[in-house]
Amino acid sequence: MMHVSSVNPILENSVTAYLTKQVLQFIDRNMNEFEHYNDFEDSRYYLQGSDNYFCLGFNTHGEEDVMKNGGKEMLETAYKDYYGPSIPSVDRAKVTLGVDRSQLPAKTHIPKTASPEEKASLKAKNKEIEAKRKEIAGKIAREFAAIKTRFIGAPIERALRQLKDKGKVESSAECQIRYRPDESYWVVPNITSVTIVFGMNFKDTVDQSLARILLLEFHEAKKHLKGMKNPPETRYYTNTIPNELKNYTVDLKSFSNGFVTFTIFKGNLERDGLESILEFVTNFRQYCQYHIHATKAYLHTRMRNKVAGFLKLIQEAKREKSDTTKKYKEFIGGTTLNLPEEDVTKKEIIKMKGAK
Repeated sequence: MMHVSSVNPILENSVTAYLTKQVLQFIDRNMNEFEHYNDFEDSRYYLQGSDNYFCLGFNTHGEEDVMKNGGKEMLETAYKDYYGPSIPSVDRAKVTLGVDRSQLPAKTHIPKTASPEEKASLKAKNKEIEAKRKEIAGKIAREFAAIKTRFIGAPIERALRQLKDKGKVESSAECQIRYRPDESYWVVPNITSVTIVFGMNFKDTVDQSLARILLLEFHEAKKHLKGMKNPPETRYYTNTIPNELKNYTVDLKSFSNGFVTFTIFKGNLERDGLESILEFVTNFRQYCQYHIHATKAYLHTRMRNKVAGFLKLIQEAKREKSDTTKKYKEFIGGTTLNLPEEDVTKKEIIKMKGAK
């Protein structure tokens, strides 16, 4: 199955472009706004700026739950250079990241009165400055473009870091995050592990059927991983609520495809790395949605190809119209008979040959 990146490529390209430019153009001068985008998990991005600052505003579902359970600490740690009271806030966003553009390398103006040698030297320096600015802008853009995954997965990251550093997870790490309008995930600490529970809900009946097949594969995958020692434990519940949620009031009917649980041990973090596990678990719901749509697109392509094949067979099966005169050539004697097809048959041609 295809890997789903935690970095939004459209956002990354836009941020890189705006940070690389030394003069910015606004789509709405009154709001100092450049662009805005939508993403999975009901997330939205707003790009705004001023003469000195370039800002990214971010909204998603369940910001309050995340901020209370590790989101604020993550922003202050991972985005300490771009987050804080000194950054101008974006009006429509709950989270704002900003860059002081005046701190980025800027090209030197080349005066008209400069000598050819001075112009050549300044042009060479400006090329170096431009390359350095692009490198810095690309690094910042990649960090900005990963804000959704980092922010939504902050409660999971907090629990996994405690497990890796201390070998156990504090009870305060347990939480419920309503990261979608009709879905939640839960972080449940155990003695030597952390369990992340996803409640799965799909409105479309076809999506529900495809999701069930996909999630059953996750449940059965451990049987095929004979070479891997102690993989993360994965369970799929369709008709019952996992024991990990016994302290929560959960309505089973609210989740069309039940629950998926991932139990992660310290050994998994040491072997596979915290970042790779965190990226997959945080993007799990988006991962499922992507592959469901990919499966539907593949099935539609197969159906269209089948229909096209049947139409081609039908076209080839049609008899040609006999409105033109066919030529029947008599090889004995070297003569050719030009007669309409409906007026002549092979038997008649043979009789003509005999009479001759």
